[in-house]
Amino acid sequence: MAVQNGVMVWGSSPLNPQVTITLSVNDDFSFSVDGTTYQIVIDQGTYVTSKEHFTSDLVAEVNKQLNAVSAPVKARLGGVCWDIHKDVLILEHKDTTSHHVIDNFAGTAKDTIFGEVLMTTPPNSQ
Repeated sequence: MAVQNGVMVWGSSPLNPQVTITLSVNDDFSFSVDGTTYQIVIDQGTYVTSKEHFTSDLVAEVNKQLNAVSAPVKARLGGVCWDIHKDVLILEHKDTTSHHVIDNFAGTAKDTIFGEVLMTTPPNSQ
């Protein structure tokens, strides 16, 4: 079975070993998909990311919030190794056949959970 991915935008902020979200300090995150803005509010707490198990409580929370606003993207955990290894948040469009623009990242949680766009990969529906 071939791997199918939508357009993926990789963030640069390290999620491991943990990220702490504080109410009204770093809890909102927004972005646009094809010109439509989506905003989520992340529940307060400390979210653990395990490099060994390649899991992240933050990704589950972000997906819960993305579903609540009917965003056409899902959150994923990605590992990058440029100078040092770090696990980062990826937003992936659910459509695996067409190109979509995911941009305009903002909010008080932007620097904590996403950072800057590290790279964008095109859809892969082989």
